[in-house]
Amino acid sequence: LLNIVPDPKWAEMSLAPAAAEKSIKNVMVRDRAWTSSLFLPVLGGVLLSFAYPRIDFWPLAYCALVPLFIFLDSAATRRMALMGSFLFSFMFFAISVHWIRFVTLFGWAFVAFWESLFFMVMGYLMWSLLHRCSCKVCFTANLSLLVTLPALWVLAEWVRSEIPVMGFGWNLLGYSQAENLPLLQAAKITGVYGVSFLVAFANAFLFLLWRLLLAQGSPLRRFLILGAASIIVSIVFFPVLRSGEAMLREESGGPVFRVSVIQGNIPQEEKWDPKYQKVILDKFFKMSELAGYDGPDLIVWPEAAYPGYYNLSKNEAFTAFVEKLNTPILFGALTALSETLFYNSAYLISPNPDTSELRYDKIRLVPFGEYVPFRSVLSPLDPLARSLGVGDFSAGTEIQLFPISLPAIQTKQAGRDEKSEAAVGPLICFENIFLGGVRALCWKGANILCVITNDAWFQDSSAPYQHLGASIFRAVETGRWVIHCANTGVSAFISPQGRVVDRVKNSKDQDLFVAGAVTRPVTLYGKNTPYLSFGYLFPYITLLIVIQGFVFSIRKQYKQHKQNKQMQTIS
Repeated sequence: LLNIVPDPKWAEMSLAPAAAEKSIKNVMVRDRAWTSSLFLPVLGGVLLSFAYPRIDFWPLAYCALVPLFIFLDSAATRRMALMGSFLFSFMFFAISVHWIRFVTLFGWAFVAFWESLFFMVMGYLMWSLLHRCSCKVCFTANLSLLVTLPALWVLAEWVRSEIPVMGFGWNLLGYSQAENLPLLQAAKITGVYGVSFLVAFANAFLFLLWRLLLAQGSPLRRFLILGAASIIVSIVFFPVLRSGEAMLREESGGPVFRVSVIQGNIPQEEKWDPKYQKVILDKFFKMSELAGYDGPDLIVWPEAAYPGYYNLSKNEAFTAFVEKLNTPILFGALTALSETLFYNSAYLISPNPDTSELRYDKIRLVPFGEYVPFRSVLSPLDPLARSLGVGDFSAGTEIQLFPISLPAIQTKQAGRDEKSEAAVGPLICFENIFLGGVRALCWKGANILCVITNDAWFQDSSAPYQHLGASIFRAVETGRWVIHCANTGVSAFISPQGRVVDRVKNSKDQDLFVAGAVTRPVTLYGKNTPYLSFGYLFPYITLLIVIQGFVFSIRKQYKQHKQNKQMQTIS
């Protein structure tokens, strides 16, 4: 074809195929300069961060991935694809988890860098897939991309969340929809990964729509593809939203259990100072005594509320207070079993002799915060870690339920008294972002989940609200009420539909760095949701979708190569 072009420049190219190919590629790159600019993935990362608290403009999540997809579709080399994907993720995490800088600047940069590595791999796979499915008016190629691109996104989230030791499933794409209650109900079936898939699916549709409108080809063919894609999107989203609205109207029946949440608002600089120990305990005692007038069946204090090692300095006044109040107290404290064995624990102290003292030791510790991982390799860094305040805690070995026997619980629906038991599943700090541990608690019999945390480290930032968002999803996924109790806020009650029905706040509606208590009735619901029964397997489905997508693209590329070879042979 080049030989019949009269332009002498093109004639020269026909004599030097390699040079011709390079020149054509340069022309193409210039024509699509804006779409291959690194500004696009940076813009996408910034837009996506705005979908999370505190800006919390969640509709942005439905288009924030489109700039990344456009860039990957236009990137000429895998190097550019890797760089663009890294910048997208780095900008997103640098903004959305900026609160880590209040603890450590190095940790802030490290988290943004570490999380970006997973999206680099994802970006490369997307780039490879897009360039194999380069036919923009092929129906089967567009259909494959429509499901494979969001499946790849979910797969990247799954790996970065579940990887041992360094897993950190913070700000998954689905968490941006914590306030979108109808769509949020999909988590009852597929969990947060299913919601992430739906949001990424909408982004893939918008990207393929843009790609199709700019493609060359028969208008009728493009119209048919667009119509088919719109029907598929409607089939996916409309039933989800309608069923979500129906789920929001459902009421979970069961015995009523009254819980008081105490938000102490203890400054971080005072928490471990021995001279403030009595002051801190007196503050919690007084607030709990006031809450006791509301008739709670359980009082919850936040993580590390007890100022010291509880097992070493058991306070007689504490035990006497629990007996006087005649109400169990769940609280966080440190535990020291030897000079080298320390735990971050949750205790239940009860007036009931059978459960007078129960302890759960935190299983998922914060790497480089509560301990130094890979100690056999990084042991030379121990002195530096201690100087930076890194703890030396040991991880707990098993989950623990806190049973609270109640002689007479008022059944919400039947309006009669019956014997029942609350099985409280404790979660400490960021353990609520690890789905496996939450599922294990529910499978063991937990009919209420209780998250105790201390987010005072992160000052007046978006961290407490992002943390609350994870608890909202745990409530919907498991169908249990979640009690989220924090030292400085946000302390809240979350219904199985994902509604934040109440929270500790002052007269100015402020819920951070205020002291207070709230008592509310919750229902004890122990049946498994579809997610707990089988929906947690959804990431494996996305893995199968990705495998299918690559098999399809490789076969399509092979057929195209075979056709080109036949044409060359004929010519």
